[in-house]
Amino acid sequence: MSGHMRVFVGLAVSLFVLSDTCRGEAAMTVREKTVVGHELRLVVETSATAQPLWSHSSRTTDVKGYLILVDLASKLPMTQRSKVYGPLWDVPQPRSTISFTAGANFTKEDADAALATPHCAFDEKGELVRFRTEIAHKKILFDRLDLATAGYKDSVGFAPINNRAVPMSEDQVTSPSGRYMLLYQDNVARLYDFYSGQEKADPWLTDRFTESRRIPSLQNVETLLTDDLNHLIINPRAIWNEGAGIPLHETFTFDGKTLSRAEYFLCADRPEPSLGLVHRKVDEREFLHEAPDSAFTIDHQLLMMHTSKDAIRLFRRDGTVVYHSEAKVAAGWHNGSLGTRHLASDGKLVFFTVDLEHMNLDQVRDRHVALTIWDYRRDIVTSEVVPIVDLFREESGHYLPATKPAPVIQR
Repeated sequence: MSGHMRVFVGLAVSLFVLSDTCRGEAAMTVREKTVVGHELRLVVETSATAQPLWSHSSRTTDVKGYLILVDLASKLPMTQRSKVYGPLWDVPQPRSTISFTAGANFTKEDADAALATPHCAFDEKGELVRFRTEIAHKKILFDRLDLATAGYKDSVGFAPINNRAVPMSEDQVTSPSGRYMLLYQDNVARLYDFYSGQEKADPWLTDRFTESRRIPSLQNVETLLTDDLNHLIINPRAIWNEGAGIPLHETFTFDGKTLSRAEYFLCADRPEPSLGLVHRKVDEREFLHEAPDSAFTIDHQLLMMHTSKDAIRLFRRDGTVVYHSEAKVAAGWHNGSLGTRHLASDGKLVFFTVDLEHMNLDQVRDRHVALTIWDYRRDIVTSEVVPIVDLFREESGHYLPATKPAPVIQR
């Protein structure tokens, strides 16, 4: 090969690498998920990420959101049993990838792109709700999508809630649907409704939460609040490591008694006047994650959930098991989930999972959605993997809808 030819080939390769680098990689992220009847509902976000030549960091652009409905009862191909609405948002301007993935804004363009992207979620009925930030009037705008008209309705605006708690703080607790938040701040507990931005008066609930936050040294706890706001559980981990050189906390003091964190948790059911002690069974005591895992109101009573590798059960405060299953599921019941939805009217629990045991990249990268549905009344377990990537085509570093989405009326 001549010197001129080598130079030409080298330039061609360099241009190809540069083009491929600038073009970037297509990505999709499942932001929200739920099930309504036999329908899987998803909020899926697509984006393009690239690391420009000579740059030490990557950039994310062309961020779009879609609402996807999938008929789980159908065996037809994805494009025939699904409907795509969107885009719910379209934010073409670039931002740093770390801002896009972690939510930390480092530059003005990071902040501008984040502000242009609404937050969408599903309420307790499976309806899509939307939150937007209006800087000019210092308001949060809330509305919900009407699928019949593909337009938004019930719009309200309210001042942002003054929440100074840091992320993962034990001073704030959100109900499973995401509608309600308990906030302990300035030695006072308050209950807020995210759909109106208003404080909701509930002295029983806020008093119980205040009672729990004032227990000395009761940190490293998980607080569970049911959606009907009738049950509050304060679940300490077996140990609390306060810091280097400080003895581990393995007990807490309640009602004048010193109690093992591994053996006891606290619970209140409306209208009980105070928190009460609940003793764990031996098989519920683990090193880092003690039972209960979740709590639900079922048949007008509190049922708590505990999972092990081979079984799942729903039980009362006195330990009585009401529903249980020993069905075989991928990687075991205790493998955790990417979210749990309770379909109260159907008597079902939906678990969104990911197969980390076999590092299934389609699930890890949100191209497939894996879910297990437990019909606890009949002890029937079904599992499904939904290939949402089949609804898109990959083109020039972007995921584009394979068929034209139903347009959403913006406002």
